[in-house]
Amino acid sequence: MTAFAIRLFGELDVSSDGSPIPPLPSRSARHLLAFLVMNRHHPVAREKIAGALWRDRTQDQARKALRNNLWHVRNALSEVGEGDAVEADRDHVRLHPGDHWWVDIWEVEDTLGSMARGGQEIVDADEASRVEAAVELHRRPFME
Repeated sequence: MTAFAIRLFGELDVSSDGSPIPPLPSRSARHLLAFLVMNRHHPVAREKIAGALWRDRTQDQARKALRNNLWHVRNALSEVGEGDAVEADRDHVRLHPGDHWWVDIWEVEDTLGSMARGGQEIVDADEASRVEAAVELHRRPFME
């Protein structure tokens, strides 16, 4: 499967195997992708996504907006990828799990989270470099 890199710190930037993909066509599509990225560990109920991203709309309008924007996200990622990068069924949506994703916010969460959970102190240059790289990723605001 194609390797995707997604940067959420600063402006949203998505690349596939090192080449940038065309920008998603709307703010709503970008927010949907970010929502899926932030909920990487489990499928998310369509109703939850629709309610979170389009809370100012009726339930039917929110569901329609989700379907349309999901199509845009899936289409953008599948144009450059092999297979479907987003899994969706009647009730849930999620990013296709696997090791083909690199996401800046995941790097920060994983690096700092693993150290906090383990109560670790930085003990060598490799760990210090990893923390330094994670902090460097976080220099700009989330989806600036």
